[in-house]
Amino acid sequence: MVVKANYDDLKNQIADLIEAAMRGDKVIITKNGQQIIQLVTFPADSRRAWLWQDDHAAGTRPRTDCRAREDVTYPIPMVFNLASWTEKLTLADWLAQELNNLYSVPRKTAPDWVKGNKLLLLLDGLDEVRQESRAKCVEAINAFRKEHGLTSLAVCSRSQDYADLNAKLSFEGAIEVQPL
Repeated sequence: MVVKANYDDLKNQIADLIEAAMRGDKVIITKNGQQIIQLVTFPADSRRAWLWQDDHAAGTRPRTDCRAREDVTYPIPMVFNLASWTEKLTLADWLAQELNNLYSVPRKTAPDWVKGNKLLLLLDGLDEVRQESRAKCVEAINAFRKEHGLTSLAVCSRSQDYADLNAKLSFEGAIEVQPL
């Protein structure tokens, strides 16, 4: 069976569903009338993380348009895989480097985008960072958050791997995707 869906419509729907869950609304995703996924919110001090499952095997990179194309004041959503993060760079410098490497944003422009709060950062794979570097990565994210508080940010990790960390993210809340 082949199911076709418009990518832009799906991205907007997913963003809306996540926003609804963060507001505390009950969000349930169904397939053929059966509930298959529920987005659940947790308080900021929870040891839970938002679990974002995507198909890494597909080798695809998400496009970065959706609402930002329609409204220039809306931040541009950008996906970064934290597995490539290195302790040698600040998170801001690493993001600028990745903008250039992954999305061909010019080297001179990339730091301005990061510093100018022009991005909605989707940092995937905290659980894929080398285990001995994960706490430092969390510290780098928290430091970035303090310096760039207006930048929208989501970090994705397997829940158990995040729960096993001693260092925790300084975020207002978390979402965990759970099967029903």
